[in-house]
Amino acid sequence: MNCPVCSQGMEEQDFGRVKVDVCVKGCKGMWFEWCELLKLDEKNEGVGQTLQDALHFPRTNDQNRGRIKCPKCGMLMHVHQYQSAKEVNVDECYGCGGFFLDSGELREIREN
Repeated sequence: MNCPVCSQGMEEQDFGRVKVDVCVKGCKGMWFEWCELLKLDEKNEGVGQTLQDALHFPRTNDQNRGRIKCPKCGMLMHVHQYQSAKEVNVDECYGCGGFFLDSGELREIREN
């Protein structure tokens, strides 16, 4: 799967109970399949060094980039506020239910 922001290949990373696709060689964005983000959106959820590394990426979000295409099904994704952290805008695919988070957004969701 390629990153919808920078087109680099995404690599599956183990965050404990959840495996997340991370743009390791590019923008550090993360792809969550349907319901996976709910398993990691609280501070006490998930384990491992790869999760800790992802939480330390600085936030990068070009708010002028426009809508991105879902890396799984190709539909245009919708930007909206995350349900439990209204300060963070996330990209959601209404087709397959996946979420794309820019680097640093998972940390902000967990802190709010």
